[in-house]
Order: sequence, then C-alpha cells, then structure tokens
Amino acid sequence: MGLTLNNVVNICLQPGVGGTKQIYIQKRSKFGKFWNYTQTSNLQYSEITGNNSITGQFQNIIFNRSDGQFTQAFNNDFIRQFDMKLFISFNQMNIHYRDLIEQMELVDNLVVLFQDYNNKWFLMGETLGCSVEWDWKSDVRNGRNTSSVNFLCRERYPIRNVDISFVENYILGTLIKDLNKLTYAEINSMTYAEINKAIYN
Repeated sequence: MGLTLNNVVNICLQPGVGGTKQIYIQKRSKFGKFWNYTQTSNLQYSEITGNNSITGQFQNIIFNRSDGQFTQAFNNDFIRQFDMKLFISFNQMNIHYRDLIEQMELVDNLVVLFQDYNNKWFLMGETLGCSVEWDWKSDVRNGRNTSSVNFLCRERYPIRNVDISFVENYILGTLIKDLNKLTYAEINSMTYAEINKAIYN
C-alpha cells in the first residue's frame, strides 16, 4: 500500500548560493532585552523584525566567499540547545585589524549579523551574545599567514532570519565609515582611540 503525505512543503523552491559575504558586529549590551519577530507558523517565530532599543555604531567586516562559513548543530534533545559557529579568516592582517580582533575577544557578548550570498541576513548572539576565539598561524607550505576568528554562541532556537527592512533602517544606517574600504595611509593615520570607538562606541 502506498504512503500518502499531506501538507508537503517544497523548501527548495530556488537554487541557492553557498558562502558568507560580510558581517556587522556590535556589543549585546547595546541592544534592548526584547526582540520583535514575525510569526511564521503556529508558535514559530523565524524572522527578527526589530529590537526595543539599539544604540552605538556597528563595525563591518567584508571577506572572501571562501573565507567565511556558518555552522549550526542541535546538541541537546531534552533542553533544546543549538550550538552556532561563524568562522572567518584573514590573510596578511595589519596591526589595526589585529587590535580590533583582540578587543572583540575580550568583550565576550557580541551580536553578529551576517549576510550570505543569497542576500539573506541572519543574527547570532540573540540571547546572551557571542564569544570569540582567535587563532593565527604562519603557513609556509600554503604561502600565506592567516588569522582566523570563530564567533560562538548557544541558543534555544535555530538561527533566525533578519528582516531586510530592519537591517537597512536600523543597522546599516548606524554604520561608521567602513575600515575595509580605507587605504593603508588612511588606516595608519587613525589613532587607537578612533579605532576603538569604531567598534565599541
């Protein structure tokens, strides 16, 4: 006897493109306690549409498609926990980026908003923020010196999409001048106080 399935939903309507394009970073304490959501089905809230309070400015990091990767693992059936990790790597990092990452590592409560190559936005660190792990290695065989960063968090729910209107109106509108787009001469002319303010103001 054949099996009949009702209410089948095709979740692969269009081909997707792999990879992570860029991230925006801010301390969790700069956001309010409560997020706004879209109810996508019964008792399911899969999209973030806002926050009750946002202050300060965001730091933007853009990287190559092959140098960013997000993973999520369901690790506990009983208490429902999801471990999330966003990995990014940098080649030939200058001293200013080195100091920025060092200070990110010390904060330990970052919200990370990232965009994939399908132009979808996602948010990590929704509840308590993300911690940061930072590694650096000199690799003669591959001909590159690489610094890598892992943003880590644990949530009760899978990662949520972020509404593009929220991103455009409340995130991108607060962004400071993008350090990635400055020349080396411009970056070298900045003081450490200016660089610190770029992320933590």
